[in-house]
Parts: sequence; structure tokens; C-alpha cells
Amino acid sequence: MFVRPLLLGAIVGVFVFAMAPRHADAALMDGKNLLNACTQPSGSARRSICLGYVAAIADTLAEEGIGRRKACFGKAKLSAMRDAVVAHLQKQQENTASEPASDAVTVALVNQFSCR
Repeated sequence: MFVRPLLLGAIVGVFVFAMAPRHADAALMDGKNLLNACTQPSGSARRSICLGYVAAIADTLAEEGIGRRKACFGKAKLSAMRDAVVAHLQKQQENTASEPASDAVTVALVNQFSCR
């Protein structure tokens, strides 16, 4: 049960590190880079990075939560999670472009898949 999130997180981490900006103050993945990856054609390597990134955060939100934030996905598909993240990033593009993508993904998923 713990192997899937850990393995997925490790794979995503390697890809994100490879794409990361090279200055110290930058997040490993910012909103602009994630939006670009998430809007690439289905099956592309960049789209896969997006899906892995969203899935890793979704696993954490569903199992342990992040701070006081938690999400309930039920039978939601990863594509629906990606769609929620893309919509949030596009709507908040000015605010999220240079911010850590993890913050935007967390907000998007908690808002769309709140536990009621």
C-alpha cells in the first residue's frame, strides 16, 4: 500500500528535478511549468510528468492530508484531477505562475474534491 505512493513520488521527483530551474530560490516545479506539462498531448512525456505530479499529491491528500487539508476522491479518475488542476492554474495563472506547483495542486484538489 505504501509502495505505490513512494515509488510514484520517487519517479516524479526524478523527472521534476531534471526539469527544475537551476537557481536556489525556485520551486522544483512552478505553476507555469506544471500548466505547460498538463496541457501537452496525451501520452507525451511531459503530460506523464503532470499526471505523476498530480497523483503523488492526490495520494498524500487522500491518505494523510497536508496540514489540515484533505481530499476525498471516491472513484474520481486521474484525468478529472488533472482537469481540476488545469482549470485552477488557468484561472489563477497570474498568481500561480511562479509559485510552487504543489500549492496550486493542493488548493485545486481540495476545492474540487472536498470531503463532505
